Amino acid sequence: MNNSVQNIRRPVTSQNYRSIDKLGSNSQQKLPNLSDVMNLKLKQQSERELQDLIQKLVKQVQQLNSSVIQKDKQIQQYEFMIKSLQIAIEKRDCIISALRVEKQQIVEVVNPLKPMIKTDDSSRTPSLGPKKSLRTRTKDTNFDENLSAILDSDYALLSQYVKCYEELNHLTQIKNLVSNEDQFFANIQKMELSNIVHIFDAIQLVLQEHKLLFKNVIKQNKLFDACLQIYEQIPLNDQLESLQGLLKDSLNCDKVQIYVLDSEHQELWTKTKDRVLRIQANEDIIGACFQERSLINVHNAYNDPRFKKENDKGYKTNTLLLCPILDKQQNSIGVILAINKLTGHFNNDDQLFISKTSEMISILLRNHQQSNESISIQNALRNVIQAQLQLVYMNDTEQILFEAENLLKNLFHTQKGLVYVVNNNRLLRVNEKKLLEVSQLGIGIVGEAHKIKEFLWVQNAYNHQSFNNLVDIQTTMPIYCIEVEGKNQSVILQVINNKGIRSQKVSSFDQELLEMFGKIILSKIDFIQL
Repeated sequence: MNNSVQNIRRPVTSQNYRSIDKLGSNSQQKLPNLSDVMNLKLKQQSERELQDLIQKLVKQVQQLNSSVIQKDKQIQQYEFMIKSLQIAIEKRDCIISALRVEKQQIVEVVNPLKPMIKTDDSSRTPSLGPKKSLRTRTKDTNFDENLSAILDSDYALLSQYVKCYEELNHLTQIKNLVSNEDQFFANIQKMELSNIVHIFDAIQLVLQEHKLLFKNVIKQNKLFDACLQIYEQIPLNDQLESLQGLLKDSLNCDKVQIYVLDSEHQELWTKTKDRVLRIQANEDIIGACFQERSLINVHNAYNDPRFKKENDKGYKTNTLLLCPILDKQQNSIGVILAINKLTGHFNNDDQLFISKTSEMISILLRNHQQSNESISIQNALRNVIQAQLQLVYMNDTEQILFEAENLLKNLFHTQKGLVYVVNNNRLLRVNEKKLLEVSQLGIGIVGEAHKIKEFLWVQNAYNHQSFNNLVDIQTTMPIYCIEVEGKNQSVILQVINNKGIRSQKVSSFDQELLEMFGKIILSKIDFIQL
């Protein structure tokens, strides 16, 4: 027992606290158990008192040992916090130096531009007069009405957006902190760890926003360049191919396809590198977007019943973003399809960008349509002049009427066209054998045009209530019918309207063209007695 008592030593505490003697060698550092001490057989009363004292000492030593363990844990926590602070300070220094470098780069870029801007403005001032606002310049250059409306709405909301952004909490914190350089360093040194962490998070968020803003600026520059190309004389296929490349890079996806409506066949077509793809306007998820006229964002294409898996041949479609192309009347005229976002899913920024691009493509398609219509008008007027030149040297009535029908068919690019002359209540026409036929006046659609003296546009000639196969064109297609009056007699023209298949509108130019052609015929036969 005496040996056990002599082996008891005082426990060790942390270095930051009072020192206690060590407990002997490594083999004897373990304290005796309290039960072992109590079980000792003591013969004398003094030894029992010593045993009680030893029990108290053992209890105190155990308590001190547990407190030492707790203090050690606290010391480790403090050491971890110190290391975290050191790391935070290093990151802070890195951010500050990065901001300084970025500031210097901006200054180096902006400073050389200042004299150029001043010189450019001074050189333009004498020739252009007072400076115009962007909205005024837009109106002067006859931009599209939709584009002007977009600009107006953006200007109205711009100041509100800027104000909301400037009032964001993380931006306000950084503004207040970096308003003065000397105060900035003093504040950083006095800050507590929690405040430094908040500032660090705020700076990280600003850097992230700056990166996103930089990417958006690049996207907008590409979109602006594409807008400028709209008004250049570039073939539609080349412009669509350029826009597909722009959208692919801006949306960071695998590929983009722009589908355009073929209203005559009710199909959507797109051009790839080697061929033209066509689908029905109500087919697949593309047709769903076209019919619903709404944006579709799909995270898993194979889970969407509208997507046809069999279209994937040697390729797997994961994510999709579809946006309809709408005209002024909000009718669908095409669809933009973006396939497989390279990182994650298509987000709200992608949806906004593709929506803005669809508005630009709508302008492009409308300009292309107007250009085609302008070319068609020029060709039609050229054909009218050629028809007049062909008829000018003809004096035989039968020959004039026979050639007039051929010229009428060429003028409207159709296979059927009739030319009648109303003379002395008779309806005269030269048939395919160049023989003059006389028909009853007042029957058929031809007779109705003679009665009401108005331009007739019939959607389905065969189903019309006045149709008569003796005088009218036998067809289920749309037709035009008009009577042009002269001094002594009149001419009734009836021709198939191919454009009426895909459009329910009456073309005023077609009406004027028929009237002009009728007057050319009358100028040759009006004074000839039939």
